[in-house]
Amino acid sequence: MRQIKDLVQDKEKVWVYLSTDEVAHGFITKAISEGFHWSNGEPISETTTGYLFGVHRDLSIAHLSMYIWCTAFQCHGKIPGTPMCIDYEKYAAGELDYICHEPHIKGVITN
Repeated sequence: MRQIKDLVQDKEKVWVYLSTDEVAHGFITKAISEGFHWSNGEPISETTTGYLFGVHRDLSIAHLSMYIWCTAFQCHGKIPGTPMCIDYEKYAAGELDYICHEPHIKGVITN
């Protein structure tokens, strides 16, 4: 089984997309078992929720805003240092192409 740590073995950070509550729970459980913590040093809780996280080489994670996530897809290849965006469900399943090629998040504007 793939390790979250392996995503940042040769990178400073990556951004991770979690498509469902089940995938998010699996990610958080795995992150805790691998020794990850919040960027402020506090331990991660099993009750943590969210769909977008930054994962850092120092084994810290942080919530990522939807705005930043979606904007990143307009910047890839244009702004050096934009983190790689990972579809964690695909990564955990062992798929070879686990890079997000689109944001997967769709907004709805109502009047």
